[in-house]
Amino acid sequence: MNIINIEKGVNLHLIKTEKFNTIATAILVRRSIKRDEATFNAILPYVLKRGCMKYDSLRKINIRLEEMYGATFESCVIKKGEEQILQFFCETVNGENIFFETLEFLNEILFNPVIINNGFKKEWVDGEKENLKNEIDSRLNNKKEYAKQRLIEEMCKDEPFGIYGDGYKEDLDKINEKNLYEYYIKILNESPIEIMIVGDINENDTVKYIKEIFKFKRENIIDIPLADYNFNVKNKNNIQENADVSQGKLCIGMRTGIKPVGKSYYALLAANEIFGGSANSKLFVNVREKNSLCYYINSFVYRFKSIICIQSGISPNDYDKVIDMINKELDGIKKGNFNDSEFKSAISGLIKNYSGIGDYTTGIMDFYLAQYMLNDDNNLNDILDLINNIDKNDIIESVSNICIDTIYFLRSSENAYKR
Repeated sequence: MNIINIEKGVNLHLIKTEKFNTIATAILVRRSIKRDEATFNAILPYVLKRGCMKYDSLRKINIRLEEMYGATFESCVIKKGEEQILQFFCETVNGENIFFETLEFLNEILFNPVIINNGFKKEWVDGEKENLKNEIDSRLNNKKEYAKQRLIEEMCKDEPFGIYGDGYKEDLDKINEKNLYEYYIKILNESPIEIMIVGDINENDTVKYIKEIFKFKRENIIDIPLADYNFNVKNKNNIQENADVSQGKLCIGMRTGIKPVGKSYYALLAANEIFGGSANSKLFVNVREKNSLCYYINSFVYRFKSIICIQSGISPNDYDKVIDMINKELDGIKKGNFNDSEFKSAISGLIKNYSGIGDYTTGIMDFYLAQYMLNDDNNLNDILDLINNIDKNDIIESVSNICIDTIYFLRSSENAYKR
């Protein structure tokens, strides 16, 4: 990847590859996640997606995409670490003229919205507020996802990471077409902006096109700090809540203190594969298969915070047994109680996962964006080398300081239980 500064706080990330017959372009507007901004960020990309001055309806946008040989277009907000990122993405067939038109299209969408009386179109804003309200309400319908979100909210309640990336229903009444437009102007002026392009592209022509098409108005660019992955767990949190569920949802958050770059991080990923990250893991085989103590169980790593999250569906009556077995399996890995087969399976699983990143333009973009945000210069081949050089001691060391921070349990009110 080659990174070129275009304007103050605007970087062009060129990832040249001949692997695809398409060119993918994303414009990413980065914000430190804040409670009072989260819902504004969650709505804004979808309002802009509805239309611009040149293409002032979804129908006209779709016609334009068809004219660009069936280009795909998406806008959304993503939470990455302690950032909310407004993403505007377009992918079309490879071709110089079409690529130029893609950049023009994204410029129109992002920088020339429909403005009426110093505000966005009211019906568009109201429509997206209703859509977001329905989306937030749907959280409760997915109890597994809800429990995971509540775990992070409680575990990181004093950290930006604990803020919901898709906004809050109680903030919707505060948002209108005028203050959302004011916020839009503010973030375009002061936010770091990354333009990422993946495909068989000419660097000089691409820089020329972008400088010709995009006219950025820049002020003092905000600084976005790295998420803090260090920890000091003083008291373990144990939280239980009631809900209309037939199956208890157990989520456990563990702090690792591992820097999210370098060999130690990939050793942690390998440890997680052994612990709960695969169908061959300790948690899956021993807790679910052998002892039938849960309906499902798995673990994964939040990279930017170096947090391991365990998710499980259990009967409330098995709460103690499951917690005890999870602790037992974690202690076992800390002591090196895993065999060569489990070690090799973990390494091969990681190799497979990272080797597959290059199969999709979106996977490549996501990978290099994370690397850039973490100031990590390693490319995919470098990381594959790091993984191949992990040994058993690296894995043991990576989990040596892991400790449980928060246990969250969502269960039915008639099964209220206190440990």
